[in-house]
Amino acid sequence: MIWRDVAPDLASRGFRVLVYDLYGRGYSDAPQTTYDVNLFTIQLALLMQYLRWDRAMIAGVSMGGGIAMAFTAQFPHLVDDKVVLIASAGVME
Repeated sequence: MIWRDVAPDLASRGFRVLVYDLYGRGYSDAPQTTYDVNLFTIQLALLMQYLRWDRAMIAGVSMGGGIAMAFTAQFPHLVDDKVVLIASAGVME
């Protein structure tokens, strides 16, 4: 997992870092629902609300890049002006 190496470095530079499992992946619950980009963007928005983060710089790799892009489009008021995307083509619609 790339974030295992990157997150501590970002935190040591003063950034707040949120690394989490998407629903149905890793150690997260796998609710009986449709897994799509909308579910994952709402999951991130709710996590930010729970943590009381008003805005954040968003980064994502592979499928996370697609989610980061969709999140930025769906919730622009939650995104700082910097977004990092490393997305595979065709992963997210």
